[in-house]
Amino acid sequence: MKKGLTLVELIIVISIIAIVSIIVLPNYRSGSRLLTLERSAHSLHHDIRRAQEMAMSATEHPFGSGNVPSGFGIVLSENDNYYRIYADTNGDEIFDLNPGDDDIISQIPLEGGVFISSISIGGSGAINFKSPDPTIRIHQAGTNESLGLIRITLRIDPPGATRTITVNSAGSIYLDN
Repeated sequence: MKKGLTLVELIIVISIIAIVSIIVLPNYRSGSRLLTLERSAHSLHHDIRRAQEMAMSATEHPFGSGNVPSGFGIVLSENDNYYRIYADTNGDEIFDLNPGDDDIISQIPLEGGVFISSISIGGSGAINFKSPDPTIRIHQAGTNESLGLIRITLRIDPPGATRTITVNSAGSIYLDN
């Protein structure tokens, strides 16, 4: 007696593979986009911590001037797909982009399809960390806030996918679960 697959068995196996593929592939694309949002949220969270650490360790100015800025910070704007790390070289604890004022150290893009959807400190703002005291200033248009909420969102499916990074004036920085 010869052993092998019959045509019926082959059709059943192919049908099972097709059904599993139809179920899995749409969720794969959605999962991939959610992973993009997760990576962007963790990157922003990490960079806020990095600015805090540079300020607390009195890091020299990154452009080789040998000076130690009075602080470092993050500046953000709603509906942008990037944020910037800056050195507070003039010591006013707020972000200024006038010549001779603060220096942009780096501009970091968020991954494709992710943008800053809201900032609790207004349409744009900055979070500044000053050394040697652990002073945190969350600034927007002349106000000092005690809490900053930064929400990043996917522009495309799945709808409503957001992550929130919270910074408070005590220096705690955390990412929502």
